[in-house]
Amino acid sequence: MISLVSISFLGSCGEVGRSAIKIAHNGESILVDYGVVFNKYPHFPQTTSLSDLKGIVVTHAHLDHSGALPLIFASREIPVYATKTTHELANMLIRDMLNISGYYLPFEQSELNRLRLNSINVEYNTPFTIGKEFTITLFNAGHIPGSAMVLVEVGGKRILVTGDINTENTRLLNGNYKDLSDLDAVITESTYANVKLPNRQEIEQGLIDKIIETRERGGVVLIPAFAVGRSQEVMMILDAFGVSDNIYLDGMARNTNLILEQNPDSLRDFNAFEHALSNVFEIENSSQRIHAIFDGSVIISPAGMLKGGASKYYFKKLYKEKRNLFVLVSYQIEGTPGHDLLTTGSVRFNGTRLKVNAEIASFHLSSHVDGPNLKNFIERISKDATIYIVHGEPESNNALYTNLSKDGFSAKIPNINDSINL
Repeated sequence: MISLVSISFLGSCGEVGRSAIKIAHNGESILVDYGVVFNKYPHFPQTTSLSDLKGIVVTHAHLDHSGALPLIFASREIPVYATKTTHELANMLIRDMLNISGYYLPFEQSELNRLRLNSINVEYNTPFTIGKEFTITLFNAGHIPGSAMVLVEVGGKRILVTGDINTENTRLLNGNYKDLSDLDAVITESTYANVKLPNRQEIEQGLIDKIIETRERGGVVLIPAFAVGRSQEVMMILDAFGVSDNIYLDGMARNTNLILEQNPDSLRDFNAFEHALSNVFEIENSSQRIHAIFDGSVIISPAGMLKGGASKYYFKKLYKEKRNLFVLVSYQIEGTPGHDLLTTGSVRFNGTRLKVNAEIASFHLSSHVDGPNLKNFIERISKDATIYIVHGEPESNNALYTNLSKDGFSAKIPNINDSINL
């Protein structure tokens, strides 16, 4: 009797968040990612039997891929494999999530501690085994420091899970250039599959021009940015264009910098990162925060969607003055203060809607591959594989499905709880 390889989709179908894929064969299984999504309250992957689970592989540290991991450790212990940078960043992000949202979470610090004790560091391009059935290889994904695509070889099948990927070089990271062949299945993200992003150099130049214009009129620039990846990218763009004075960095981005300094191989150019960091004043207390707000200063601070963190403090100090500038550098999820700011020019905090007089600008420094480059990537790695499209809103899923199908690819859009056999 032939033992089939099965793939179960436990999350991230028709949505961005709670990524979780179970792959099983011959009485053993692994998970690739186990994430959370917040829609006011946390939502976790669909439940399934994990009695045969031999290990978990994490593509990268973002909470939508790692945030549910402590749930596993409420009842058992299992090895968790990822790059060293991913483990360290994920621990930081999950710990912060516990501090902010612990009341809503079905786990505590003790589960996170057990997760840390069972974390195993692995290198790119170096195969390792899980159980008796699985051979795993990680490849650079170009998304955030430490991020990886996961090649799973099991039962004579080769399955690639892209995680979140970027094929373009950024200031911080090398893009994902890996060519693979003889794949049976590709499980791919589709976050921006329905858009073509502007040229990166044009985005960077536009950002710098707007900052210089604001500083010349005596305004303060606030750049709300994600703590992991985006804050460091902005910091390096400023340095590359010679904007190196009166730059301030606040919030959890400082902790990220410490981790990256200890993991230089996870960056494209560690010396350029260090040079940019040398021109940044890292804010450590409320007194310094007050003094950062003066004519011509540039403040980079999480949270990237103005949901909390130090950026919310700065926003309230700066929104009334026309000379100031708010720059959003990432996608703003509907319902967040950042989305409100972009679409209405106002923000609701604590039941009060604040009309923003400061200038508002958006420069999307994406860490995801866009539609044309995603299609090119899939064409390059394998024409014969079945493509399973996840981690995108329905519009993005459908756009990628249509583009692949018309060119002869076998493409599918799975639903949550779907299981397929190879």
